[in-house]
Amino acid sequence: ALLNEATNQQSDYTWYYKSTLISRDRSLSENGILKSSDNTYRVDIFDVNNGNITNVSAESLKGALAKYTMDGYLNDEGYSVLKKLLLKFTVDAQQARCDKTLVFATQSLRGISNASKVCEDIKAQLGVDIDIISGTQEAQCSFSALCDCISNEDSGIMADMGGGSLELVDFENKTPAFMCSLPLGALKVRETLNCPIVPNFKQTEKIEEYARSYFDNAEIKNRDTLYVIGGTARAMFSAVFDKKEQISADELLKVYEKMCSEGEETEKRLYSLIPKRAESFMTGFAIFNAAAKYFNCKKIVLCKKGVRDGYLKMKLNDEE
Repeated sequence: ALLNEATNQQSDYTWYYKSTLISRDRSLSENGILKSSDNTYRVDIFDVNNGNITNVSAESLKGALAKYTMDGYLNDEGYSVLKKLLLKFTVDAQQARCDKTLVFATQSLRGISNASKVCEDIKAQLGVDIDIISGTQEAQCSFSALCDCISNEDSGIMADMGGGSLELVDFENKTPAFMCSLPLGALKVRETLNCPIVPNFKQTEKIEEYARSYFDNAEIKNRDTLYVIGGTARAMFSAVFDKKEQISADELLKVYEKMCSEGEETEKRLYSLIPKRAESFMTGFAIFNAAAKYFNCKKIVLCKKGVRDGYLKMKLNDEE
């Protein structure tokens, strides 16, 4: 259920949110993947069978490294947080009988000056290799995952939003024409612009203007469809849009404006329903709106797969 104004229904809009915890009783051959981002840590377990990849379970852990970074340097407390989460991941992977574990990081470590030292220390203390992928690699992995969900004739723009960056891919007939990684992650923009949890309309204009300053340099054509990926996108469709998988750009805007107008009530619901993303959710929502407006998109489509799926495909291809 959405808004009275958007759906002409009598009831107020309702939010839905569902999280899935790791299953620890699997006996099949599996691969465990941990992804570290600026906003959360995501643990996925995949079953790989004759080239077929199935996501068995997923867990999202709050533990943003961004708040432990000062002047581009991860402090000792942040290192301790990362180490504890990697220990948990190792234990969970063993209990799930995973044959292989993969750990990779995006902007959370890509954007810090002491990333090499952090990875060296983690390797020495835990025996865990952390693969820090570039923004271009992140975009490629996310697009690879999207390609599993679209047809060869599909065209559009992929927008994969994390806590620290936004990966965009302009594609036609399932072939990428341009891709880039922009510093437009929900958490990063919120902190850069000092945005409140629920922006008002003036603050929203500031977010959109900031996003447009980066879109201006992206060689992306106007497209009818914006394919959204990532935790903010999944939470948006699950918690706000009644678990739909496609909405119109007009619907996206109307719901956002309604939520902004109900500031305190919206904030309470965010903390109740999506506590791990409550602080940056509306900023991410605003950036998706800005992208849809800027590139004249008519519809927004959720892709439930993401960078972890694409990363696993990349690693499996490397082994062949």
